[in-house]
Amino acid sequence: MNKRKNSNRELAKRNLDLSTLFEISQVFNTSLSTQEVLNLALLIPMGRLMLTRAVAALTDENENLQIALTKGLPVVQDATLPTKHLPRAVTTVNDITRE
Repeated sequence: MNKRKNSNRELAKRNLDLSTLFEISQVFNTSLSTQEVLNLALLIPMGRLMLTRAVAALTDENENLQIALTKGLPVVQDATLPTKHLPRAVTTVNDITRE
C-alpha cells in the first residue's frame, strides 16, 4: 500500500511538472515582449508551487547571469554573476542547448 501511495505521489508531481512546462511553453510561443514572457514564466511556477519570491536570470554575451526580473524581492539593478562562480550542479540554458 505504501508503494502505491508513493507511486501516486510521484505521478502527481510529474503531472504537475509536465503541465507547468507545457503552460510555460505556450507562453514562449506567443508574440509577447520579452518582459511579458519572463513575467509569465515566473508567475506560472510561482502559482503552482505557492512561492512568494522568484528570480529570472538570463545570460549575457559573456555568459554571465544577469538578473532580468524579480518577484517578491527588492528590485535589483545591474546585478551580474559570472557563471564560473556557479556550482557545477547548476545547469544553464546554454549547457542544455549544447548537449
